[in-house]
Amino acid sequence: MKILNKIQNFIVNNDIENAYKYIIENEKAYENNSIYWNLRGMLCFKVQEYDIAINCYKKSINIKEDCIDAYFNLAYIYKLIGENIKSVLYGAIGLRYTEDIEFINDINNLYDEEILSDQYKKLLEELKSNLSINCNNFSLFRYISNKFTDVDEEFIELADKNNIDENWLYIEGNYSISNKEILTIEDYIRRQEILNLDVIVLYNKNYINIIKDIAYKGIKECNILVQTNDNKFTLVKINNDEMLNLKNKYNEATVTFNLFNSADANVYAMIKYMPEQYKEKYKLNVIKGRDVFNVDNIVKVPLLSSVTVSGFNTFTSYPKYTYNIDVGHASVIMKNCGILDKKHKNFGFTPKEYESIDKVCITSEMNMLIQSAFSAISENKYEITGNPRTDILMLSDGRTNLEKLLNRDLKDKKVIFNMPTFHVHENSGVINGDPINEGIKIKNFNYAKFDKLLGEHNTILISKVHHAEERLVTSKMKGYKLKNIIFVSNNDLEEKNLNLYEVLNCADILITDYSSIYGDFLFMDKQVIFTNYDIEQYRAERGLSLEPYDFWTAGPKVKTQEQLESEVVKCLYDENYYKEKRHELRDVFYKYKDSNSTLRVWNHIDKVLSKKIIKNRHNEDARKD
Repeated sequence: MKILNKIQNFIVNNDIENAYKYIIENEKAYENNSIYWNLRGMLCFKVQEYDIAINCYKKSINIKEDCIDAYFNLAYIYKLIGENIKSVLYGAIGLRYTEDIEFINDINNLYDEEILSDQYKKLLEELKSNLSINCNNFSLFRYISNKFTDVDEEFIELADKNNIDENWLYIEGNYSISNKEILTIEDYIRRQEILNLDVIVLYNKNYINIIKDIAYKGIKECNILVQTNDNKFTLVKINNDEMLNLKNKYNEATVTFNLFNSADANVYAMIKYMPEQYKEKYKLNVIKGRDVFNVDNIVKVPLLSSVTVSGFNTFTSYPKYTYNIDVGHASVIMKNCGILDKKHKNFGFTPKEYESIDKVCITSEMNMLIQSAFSAISENKYEITGNPRTDILMLSDGRTNLEKLLNRDLKDKKVIFNMPTFHVHENSGVINGDPINEGIKIKNFNYAKFDKLLGEHNTILISKVHHAEERLVTSKMKGYKLKNIIFVSNNDLEEKNLNLYEVLNCADILITDYSSIYGDFLFMDKQVIFTNYDIEQYRAERGLSLEPYDFWTAGPKVKTQEQLESEVVKCLYDENYYKEKRHELRDVFYKYKDSNSTLRVWNHIDKVLSKKIIKNRHNEDARKD
C-alpha cells in the first residue's frame, strides 16, 4: 500500500514524472490491483490521455466491481468529453455500491450545471434501480427496451451488435435522450440539420400527444418503436408530410375508412356519395382490405384522423384513440349472432367488440332491437340513418354495370341473383347448418337442368356466394359448363372496379337462405325465394333471430330443386307475388326509403368532428393561457 499511496501523492501534487516512473516500475506487481489501475487512470487523465484513462478505470472496476472511485472518475471523464449518457451510466452503477452521502452528492453535483439537470438525475435513478443494465451491456436500445415487457434478449443483443441505435434520439415526454446527451426538444430542433438523428417515440398510451407536440414544435420526421407479437421491435416511420399533417391539424378534419372488399357497400357509398358540402371541409384516408390490420396502419391511423368508419368493425382491434363508427351490419338479420349464437358465442358480433364503437348506424328501431339482443349495445350508441348501401341501390345503373362485369349484352334478359349465407367459414372453420359446399344450397342440385329452365325463360342467374366461403365454392362452381348460370366472386368485381351493390338493383329475383342480403331486396321491393332445406338443423345449432320464420320471410320457401323451379317461374311472371307482405315488413325494417342515408351518416360525422375541433381549440387556448 505504501507504493500506491506514494503514487497517489505524486498525482495529487502534479509530480507527473515520478508518478509515471512508479506506475511503470510497479506494473507487474499490481497488475491485478483495482486501486493501481484507478491511479493509473488518474495519471493518464492528468496528461489528457482520456481514452487510455477510461480503459484504466474500466480495468479497475473489472478487477473490483465495487470500486466507487473508478466509477466516479469514469462519470467525471465522460462528462468532460461530452459523453453525458455514459457519464450517468457509470455514476448510476457506482451508486449501487454505496450509501455514502458524500459520494452520492458528488455524483449528483456533476449535472447541476446542465439545463436539464433534473432529467439527468432522473436518468441516474432509473439506471441505478435497473439491475438488468450494467456497464458491459448498456445501450440506448437496451434502455428503451426496458420500457416494454418480455423483450427478446437475443434480439436486443443483435441490435446492440449492429449499433442499431447509433443515431437515435429517444423522446421522453418533453425532452430527448441521444447516445451522448439529454436535449430539450427545442435545442434538438435548432441543431437537427447538424445532428441528423432518427427521432424515436415509444408506442404507448402517450405516443399521440408526444408526436403531436414535437410536430407542432417543428420536428420533421419521427419513428415509432412498436413491440411485435414475437417480443421484438419494428419501426413505423412518420414522414415529413404526415408530421406536417399534424402540425397543420389536418388530422382533426380527416376521416379514415376501411373499404374491406367489393361487398363492403356501406363504406363504398360513404366514399362515392360524399356530399359536396363536406368535400372541401374534410379529407379522406382510405385503407383497403386487410391492410387495416397492418402495424403501420394501427399505429398511424389515430395520428392521421379523428374518426374511423368501417363496415366490418375492423377498427375495434385498434387501441381506442378515435371516434369509431360502424356502418356495416344488415337491417334484416335472419341468423343469431353474438351472445344469441347457440353454437359460437364469440363468432360475429360480441359485446366486447362494441366497447370501442361510439356510434352504430342503423335503419330502424327494429334493427336496433335485434343488434342490441346480439351485442348488448346501449341505446345511446345508435343513430337511425339508413344503410348508405341502399343509396347505391337507388342511384346506380345496375344493368349497365352487370353487362360490364360479364362483358356481354343482356338485352331483355331477366336476372336472378343467388346469394346464400356461408355454411362453412374458410378462415375460422365455423359450420352453420348443413356444410354444403355448393353455390345453390339445395341437396343434389342439378345445375344443367336448372340452366336449361333459365334458358327457356330468357333468364340468367348470377351466383355470388358469401366471401367467407368464396374460394371453396367458386372454384368448384367455375368448373361447370353452363350457359345461363354465371358464378362471380369479389375478385371479378374488383377487376372491373365495381362494388357488388352497383349491380344488385338490376336483379328481378333473389335466391337466398338465411342471408341478410334479403333486407336489401326487401328495401327494393323485389322478390325473394328462400332455400331452407336445412332450417331445422340451422335453427337448432345456431338459431334464427326472427321467429316465426314464415312470418318474417316475404317470399316462398323451398327445400327441393323442383320447388325452386316452380317458384322461379311464378316470380318471373307475377310482380305482385308476396308484394303486400314485402311492403308490410319494409316499413318495419326501414325508417327511410330514400337515397339520403349516406348524407345522414356524413351529417353525424360533421357533428362529431365540429365538436372535436372546437374542443381541441379550447384546450389549446387553455394551455397557452
